[in-house]
Amino acid sequence: MTKRGHCSSCGTETNFRHRHDTAYGLAGTHMVGTERFECQTCGKAYYATDGAPPPLKFILDKEPNQK
Repeated sequence: MTKRGHCSSCGTETNFRHRHDTAYGLAGTHMVGTERFECQTCGKAYYATDGAPPPLKFILDKEPNQK
């Protein structure tokens, strides 16, 4: 899935790919701490601990200030 946002690394309004790793390659699973948004322009990855550029939101891993 891709979404648009502003990348603070390369300074562009760009598409981000929403990605996460699976547990032992099993479909439908999620490895905690691996959810990320990858900038399609420069490749910078934003993890929940980094916070996501608006309007991107983490749905699997919570940001430190999320409830």
